[in-house]
Amino acid sequence: MKYLKLFLLFLMFVLIVVFPVLAKTVFPVGPYFSGGDKFYIAADSQYADLRNSFTAGETVYLKLESTRVINNSSGNSLQIYDYNSNLIQQLSFTQTSFTSPFTFEANFSFPSSSTYYNLVINITSSQRQRLAVQQTIQTQGVEQYFKLFKDTAYTQEHYVFKSTDTVYLKVYAGSSGGKQESQTVYDFQANGLYYGYSSFSQAGNWYTLSLNLGQMSGLTDQSWHILEAGSRWGSRKVFSVGRMFFIDDSLPFSQLTAPVPGEELTGILPVQGSADDASFAYYKLEYEAQSSLGVWQQIGSEVTTPVAAGFLANWDTSSLSPGFYNLKLTVVDQAGNISTSQVNNLFRPSYSGAFSLTVPETVTLSSVPVSSFLQETAGKIGEGTGSNDVKIEDDRGLFEGWSLTMTVTDFFSGTDMVPVTGLTITPGLVTAESGSLDGVTAGPVHTFLSDIDPASIMLAGSGFGNGVYWNDVDLLLQVPAFSKAGNYNAVVTFSLQ
Repeated sequence: MKYLKLFLLFLMFVLIVVFPVLAKTVFPVGPYFSGGDKFYIAADSQYADLRNSFTAGETVYLKLESTRVINNSSGNSLQIYDYNSNLIQQLSFTQTSFTSPFTFEANFSFPSSSTYYNLVINITSSQRQRLAVQQTIQTQGVEQYFKLFKDTAYTQEHYVFKSTDTVYLKVYAGSSGGKQESQTVYDFQANGLYYGYSSFSQAGNWYTLSLNLGQMSGLTDQSWHILEAGSRWGSRKVFSVGRMFFIDDSLPFSQLTAPVPGEELTGILPVQGSADDASFAYYKLEYEAQSSLGVWQQIGSEVTTPVAAGFLANWDTSSLSPGFYNLKLTVVDQAGNISTSQVNNLFRPSYSGAFSLTVPETVTLSSVPVSSFLQETAGKIGEGTGSNDVKIEDDRGLFEGWSLTMTVTDFFSGTDMVPVTGLTITPGLVTAESGSLDGVTAGPVHTFLSDIDPASIMLAGSGFGNGVYWNDVDLLLQVPAFSKAGNYNAVVTFSLQ
């Protein structure tokens, strides 16, 4: 006859740490705004799909909104140029709103004859108020363009800058080169803010140049501007292109509203506050122990979605050592401006209460005869009376919850084996000592898939699990036909975390 014994090997606590990595590049596709004016480029008439690249034949929708240009009776033009500065098409805008904001719209079919196009737009009202913008739009998937960058290697495409930054231009155009080169910066009202005549460096069809925004006056914080770059050979244009860029000299908004100074750190703590900016890039949360100032530990991953007076993250404080902690929120915008908010003197108490697991040392399953048929043998971990059951005592006062799982090895008698994949367990009903909190549940029926497959025995969610709890576990093992006689042993590992 054969019999099977299960032995408790050890109690294991597990901590899992995850380190996600997020890219922080955000490409602004509008709407572009300056003062009371706003400009949209989209692939749909509802202006929900804002874009700067299109495929041949796609309809490009344009919309201008203004609180100061009330009509277009003294000027109204949309000129479309290819990368060689040839005029491809000239259209006009239709006024679609006659109350503020006054709205002007146009659309056209994206041509197929060029790699990118330059849109030149001018609207002038009867009061001589002018609205002027330029922007290049690109053929989707074609890497020939006019773009702005933030690095000398022209690898970091960027359109949000501080007023002291250097902007690097890269233009694809005809290879004949030019002798008269110019750069102009102006606002949506066509006010010239900068006129320069620096020479481009040329390599084949590519032209590059750096501009120091710090030498320009009149750049407006939190506004878009138009950068027009041109090159001529006598009266012939080699290229004349425009691109919008945003000036952001303001610090992003960072605020922590919860937890508050002096608050006790227990369990999963929701962090509340604000992380926002017009050119928002990301925010992150970190904490430091006051016993190790300057050693910041990041909470979770960087978040690329702004938050206004809401939930920032969950902070799992259950693994913190007793002591005082500081919490810091860092918000970064696309121009590289950084703002921080900090909450100090958060307290992690010292808990001396018990947190223990007690289990029977040995469990014996009923014997089964050697047979040419599949046999079943049963047993129980515990007695269902509480006195010799699986027992958890949590008197820490943390109310952070816990989870008890178990794994089982294959059953061996020498080199002969009965696989654990034939073992099914059924946790019994949880019983609790008087005064213990509710909220502890038994795990479900579980058939093991392997010797590392964990089965849930008892679970206490966050806010529960303070007290003393018992449970028993019914075992049912299928013994394959023609298994050899012997005493088969397996090892049970309980994990409480």
